[in-house]
Amino acid sequence: MSLEWRTEKRSFLFDNVGGMGQTILIIHFDSETRSVESASFAWQNRPLTLREALEKARRLENWLMMSGFELDRSSSHRRFALVDDYQSTPSGASDWSAAEARLSEDEQVSEMILYRMESAGADIQVSIQNSRRKARDFGSRTASTLPEGYPRSIYDGNGGYEWQIHIWISGPR
Repeated sequence: MSLEWRTEKRSFLFDNVGGMGQTILIIHFDSETRSVESASFAWQNRPLTLREALEKARRLENWLMMSGFELDRSSSHRRFALVDDYQSTPSGASDWSAAEARLSEDEQVSEMILYRMESAGADIQVSIQNSRRKARDFGSRTASTLPEGYPRSIYDGNGGYEWQIHIWISGPR
């Protein structure tokens, strides 16, 4: 399935959404005002490689910039911020190459907010998750143990197809 997002001036097509074995699209709807407050989804229909996920994020960022969106530069919304236990911290990455290196080399990084952008009509956040690392981290927090070499998740040993790109769009703050 594909989702089309329309702003006042332009539209963007999120192609191949769904099929990741999870909720495809979450919409928060205000029943009093009868309007959509936010929508979130994984922009893919299969696990992605790191390069595929980052290419999608950069393509969307370029479209957003051409559509009048600006990077959210508040201290609580840092670009390339690491997410751990629902809190974000600076990653040390200052550009796309450094972010890619950090994601691919650091086994402790399971999620990174790539950017947050805003316009008069909407706010958007784009993040990337490594499903294999998240499954490993979840397993390490539970009492479950597995035999040596036993795959902890479906993403283990799959040739790098373990990344998810998440989109969250909301009305302006």
